[in-house]
Order: sequence, then structure tokens, then C-alpha cells
Amino acid sequence: MSGEKRRYVSVEEQELRRLKEQESRLRSVQQDLPERLNAVREQARQEFQQRFAPLEQRAQRQEQENQRLKSSLADLTQYPKAVTATASGI
Repeated sequence: MSGEKRRYVSVEEQELRRLKEQESRLRSVQQDLPERLNAVREQARQEFQQRFAPLEQRAQRQEQENQRLKSSLADLTQYPKAVTATASGI
């Protein structure tokens, strides 16, 4: 006598069948879950990249335009000095 108590319960056959079906579905979901999560993560990553890529390209174009404008501005600030130097005969 190990002190272990056992209790027996009767379950209707239909209820037992329903519980076994639920157990089977649960095991199936548990097995598929990691694969499904990975698929959802991959899909989300791809959607993010598809939406982010145009924004990144736009930012690069804006940076190039900023550099072009800075260069043009630098040229313009140099222009009056060049004109003055030419006009004074230097």
C-alpha cells in the first residue's frame, strides 16, 4: 500500500470520443504552431520590406537633392567673389 488513492469515473462514450477528438486537434495545432509562426513572421518581414523600400529610396533621393542644392549654393556664394575679382582686374 503506497498510499496512492485511485478513483474511477465513468464517462459517456460520446463525451470520451469528443475529448479524444479535441486532444487530437490540440496535438496537431501544437505540432504545426512553430511552422505557422515562422510563416507569419516571414510574411510580416516581407510586407515591411516592401513598404519600407520606397521610403528608403525617397530618403536617398532627398539626400542627393540636398547635396546638389548645397553644391549649387556654394557655387552661388563663390560667384560674386569671382565677378568682383574679375571686375577689379585681379
